Amino acid sequence: MGKPSCEFQLLQSRCQLKPNCTGFHPLTPHPATSHTRTLQVVHDTTHYPHAHIPPDLAYRLTFIPTPPYPYLPILAANHMSLKRSDWTPLNLTHPTPTELHLSVSLTSLGMYRLSYTLDTAFARMRDPDFPLHVAEEEIENLRQMVFEVNPTLLAVTVFASMLHMLFEFLALKEDVVHWKRVKYGDEGVSRTTLVLNAVNKVVVVGYLYDKRSVGRFERGG
Repeated sequence: MGKPSCEFQLLQSRCQLKPNCTGFHPLTPHPATSHTRTLQVVHDTTHYPHAHIPPDLAYRLTFIPTPPYPYLPILAANHMSLKRSDWTPLNLTHPTPTELHLSVSLTSLGMYRLSYTLDTAFARMRDPDFPLHVAEEEIENLRQMVFEVNPTLLAVTVFASMLHMLFEFLALKEDVVHWKRVKYGDEGVSRTTLVLNAVNKVVVVGYLYDKRSVGRFERGG
């Protein structure tokens, strides 16, 4: 059986249920605005022939309708820089003037593609019907980690994580080779290390359980 759906009419500010929908209490959206907006101009000097334009850029290019039909640089709003705290509810009953600070900056094609890909992925994870629905707080943390952390620090962190995974793999490989050569037994096994590893895992599980209400993966209905 499909889920009941609702159509919200913005002009009448009311929600109307579709036919055959009972027991459904829709959420009323509240209009909001942000005081800062960032427009990014994609700086890319690559010349793409019309027949070989990348698919993810083709529908974002604006062509001039005169031969040889050149295209303009990509101009797009940076939605990834907006956080939930940047949005201010609008008072429709007593409207008041709202300031808007508009800034324009250059960005590389790679960073633009990364922002667009992550924005699309985050939008899917917000969908309650997505198999791996993620809480809004977790998405905010991911956005801050990628776009608000110093790029150098982020790159060093990723590099250190990759080295850690490599060393873990090499250590596991050496353990497998070692135990294939010796007889089964407790020789060479550190009981203290086993106990400390067990305690460490218990602490990690306890921490994740304590933070389950802040950010977690939820199974979509």
